[in-house]
Amino acid sequence: MVDRKTFYGRIKITKGFGSKKPNPSHFKTNDMGKTCLSKLQGSILTNCTIPTHGIKNIYLIHVQDATLTFAPDGAIRTITFVTATGCYKVEGYKQNIQVTTAIRTMDASNKMDISVMFKVPSKLVGASMRLLTGRFYVMIESNDMYYYFAGSISPLECSGYDLDLNTNGQLATVTLTAPDGSAGNYLRNIETAAVNTILTNTSI
Repeated sequence: MVDRKTFYGRIKITKGFGSKKPNPSHFKTNDMGKTCLSKLQGSILTNCTIPTHGIKNIYLIHVQDATLTFAPDGAIRTITFVTATGCYKVEGYKQNIQVTTAIRTMDASNKMDISVMFKVPSKLVGASMRLLTGRFYVMIESNDMYYYFAGSISPLECSGYDLDLNTNGQLATVTLTAPDGSAGNYLRNIETAAVNTILTNTSI
């Protein structure tokens, strides 16, 4: 016969698990999770300030005119221009510049499809011809003075040149994207030294 002390002690021990003792495996985490190849380096934070949206300018860089180096986190660390070359500024006006991204699924790892769209006057025939045939890196300057870099893996090429001389102030809409079959891109950060190099080597 079980005394009252032993009886109530048993109830206390097994409470919440019925008549069975708790299985230690219930408290184990799965140690067979996926191995992370690239981990976040910090928290993703925001604040309560009112952001300034939009793109102020973009800077087009011919691939053959520049050499890039990268920081450990993937940002553009430096850019070196070939002598007597530089980059070309496209001014933003009333949101005439757009940058969009979509995922590009690859066998090795996912990349981005980055599209850069902007307007140019139809009278700039020479510039239009070079846009149609060029391969570009693009630095993007936002209205809040933050900088991004596109095309570092797969340089961007002209995939669209839409013009109607009867509308839109005779402005052509140019679209730059990585070509089909390429490895895609990342939208990268760019360090201050590289930003300054681009800004000081912008053709007028």
